[in-house]
Formats: sequence, structure tokens, C-alpha cells
Amino acid sequence: MSLDVGRQPARGNNADYTGVPSDALPEINASDASTARNNFRSLYDNGFTRVVPVLPVDAEISETSSLNRKGAAGKAVGVRGWSGAWHGFDWVKHECDEADLARWHAMGADIGIKGGPMPDGTWLVWIDADTLVEQWATLIEGHVNMLAPLHADLPKRVGRAPKAAYPIRVSGEIAYARIDFGGTPEKPERVELLSEGRYAKVEGLHPETGAPYSWPRPLVPYDELPVITPERLMQFLEDLRPLLPASSAVKTSGASVAVNQESLRGDPELVRKAVALIPNTSERFPTRESYLHVGYAIKAALPDDEPTALALYEDWCGRWSDGENDPEVVASDWRRMKPPFRIGAPLLFELAEGAAPGQFTKADRWFDHVAGAAAAVDGQVVAASAEIDWFSPVDWEGVPEKPAEWLLKGWIPHGHVSLLYGDGGIGKTLAAQQLATAMAAGKDFLGLPTLSNSVEH
Repeated sequence: MSLDVGRQPARGNNADYTGVPSDALPEINASDASTARNNFRSLYDNGFTRVVPVLPVDAEISETSSLNRKGAAGKAVGVRGWSGAWHGFDWVKHECDEADLARWHAMGADIGIKGGPMPDGTWLVWIDADTLVEQWATLIEGHVNMLAPLHADLPKRVGRAPKAAYPIRVSGEIAYARIDFGGTPEKPERVELLSEGRYAKVEGLHPETGAPYSWPRPLVPYDELPVITPERLMQFLEDLRPLLPASSAVKTSGASVAVNQESLRGDPELVRKAVALIPNTSERFPTRESYLHVGYAIKAALPDDEPTALALYEDWCGRWSDGENDPEVVASDWRRMKPPFRIGAPLLFELAEGAAPGQFTKADRWFDHVAGAAAAVDGQVVAASAEIDWFSPVDWEGVPEKPAEWLLKGWIPHGHVSLLYGDGGIGKTLAAQQLATAMAAGKDFLGLPTLSNSVEH
């Protein structure tokens, strides 16, 4: 099927979608995007508001995309751009809206649901039993079902049996966690708690079997899932450890590496200049997600002056060369951009330099522009700053050359950058330590003179 997924419906408020009754869960085994039912919409209406688009198994991935690697189709989160090829996007930070539900359905994307914090204050976690051994899969499922009150069976999603995933609500924050067991050291089997920064695919074809994902026990609305405490869920992993072969200790990690928000700031004038030089075309920004990234970057670059940041974003959106952006939708998107951010001024500077290399360089962010600084015209200095002592090389004529000073005679000059390099484990650190000791003691090193420790370093 060939779909022309343009950006106008994606950005504006005229995106069309087929609604479904909110009291009916999706036909979760349907894999044909041409069906009337929009399962993104149905899942959203039933409380699973953190849906994401997953590449179908036959997706054509853009040659320039980071997803252009073996195994991404059918597994990775991504969207279809204006050219028909699929791209990745920063899905961990992105929270879907009405336009996304329609667009992703129209693209023919498969469906995933993110774990993590939900609007009601609970956390959605997917218990993923990643084993192809029937004995262990059955054991894990039995313990999963004991988590729910009165031992009610949880919904069960199956991609490649006997592997399975089970959704559950958790009363508070919980990080990603897992235990490894069995298998091989290179590819162990495992039980995972997929929380913030992770997702489970719930609809589409499995990338290895080519068969649809199925639900032997149907999915229920989110508010009907049982709720347990984070401590109880972590104890579930501990309870499994002695029952599974060669199991590891429980391993945990956060959803993502925290980004220093200060590093995303930018000089207001440089940010303004960069945004003015970034062209807004569908070729450069082929998806709604890429258009939103510019907004995130501007907001993070100017956190102390949101009115100016918003004005810059509105101006950039107004320069879209392939259509018009509804100002109300732009303003709504802006309000939904919440910190902490992952991108900021560095991205804007990179985009500006790529679009106008003769007019902008991202290196400008590291230098202060001094009023009255010297500029060379036809080889002559036409202005000078009181901060800098300017000179001409011709002034060096007849001046005696200063004798070279060596930390290590003939090898390491004093006051200059030098490099000690070699293969790992060859002894670089030991050699440097021995040299430092010889210098401090005023001794030779490897038969060569060192700089006396009487010289200030």
C-alpha cells in the first residue's frame, strides 16, 4: 500500500481520524492499517495514553536514519516521512496527541505502549518473560498471576511463544529491572520489568515469525488492571531468582542518561541568529516529530525567557515552505513541551551551520565577542581591542631566540602540549609516574636530563 503522509494534517487541527467507541478495546490482532478501526485511538481512549508507532516488518527505512540497521523493522519506534521512508524520533520524551493517533494509524504503523508514569499517578509496567523454554515460561507466568489480587490472571500478549508480556499497574515510581538466567553468556534469557524509557509492542506482525501478535488473555482498560506496590514487584523478581537456572542478581537502571540542562542553554543572540538561518522545509524536517524537536531545542536554549523563545518558534513555524501551520496548534504544542529536555542550543547551532556554513559556525558558542576586536582587511589591522596586545611578526627581526626548555630533553618541551600514546596496558601510566618522580627529584630519566624541580611548573 502506498500512502502519501503529508505534514499539513500532522501539524494542523484538520487531521482526520476514524473514532471508535471508548467502551470497546481495539481489535488487537488486526494487522491491516486499512481497517476502519483506529487502534491507536481505541487504546488511547481506554487509558493507554502512551502509545507509540512501531515500524512494520516491511518498512522501508531512510538511508540517513539511525534506524537503518539490521533488525529495526518490526521492532523500533519510528514514523513515516513525506518521502515514504521511515525515520526514528525521540519517542522517550514525546507524548502523543490527537493528531498523532490519526497520523500513525494512516501511516500503517504497528503499535507499542510505553511503560512509566500514567495520568492517574500510577505507573504502567510490562513484565516481559523473554524465554523460549516452555518450562521456564510457565513458571514465570504462574508467579506473574500471583501478583494480582485474588490471583486473577493478567492480560497476556504473545509474539513468539512461549515468550510473553503482561501489563500491570504499579502504585509508584519503579525503574527498569531484570534478572538474566539460562541461555548463553552472550544471549541469556531474562525476565524484565519494562518501565519508563521502554515499551512493549502490542499490535502488528512479529519480525521473526511474521505472525500477528496475539492476546490469549484479552487486554482490559487501563483502570481495570490490578495495582501493586513497587516493592511487591521487585520482590517478584527476587522470588524467581532461586527457581530459574543460573540466575543473576537483580539488575536495575534508569530510563535514560540525565542531560545537564545548563549544557542546553545558548547565548540569546546566537540562538536568535541560528533559528533565523534554519530553513523550515519538509525535506529537512520530514515528520511532525522533527518539527517538534526544533521547539524543544528553542525552549531548552532559552529557559529564562520563554516569551522570546516562543516568538522564535512561532516565527520558524510560520516560515514552513510547504504549507501553513495553525497558530493555535503551534501554541498548544509549545505548552506540551516540558522539561527536563534532551536537546537544546547545540542542536540549533548544528542545524544552522549545516544550512548556512558560511554564515554560522557552532564554534561561536565557545567564544565571547569583544567590542572593538581587531579585524584584518587586506592584511592590515583596522581595529584593535584593548584586551589584546597586537603585534607583527616583522617585529621579531633581530630578537634573540629564547632557548628551548625541556621537561625531558629532546622529547617533551616545557609549556607546550605533548602526547604520550601507545596500546592499552603497555605502561603509559607507569612511565608518566616515573618521569614525574625523576623530575621532582632532579634526576635523569632513561638517561636523558629532566627539567629541575626548581623551575615553577
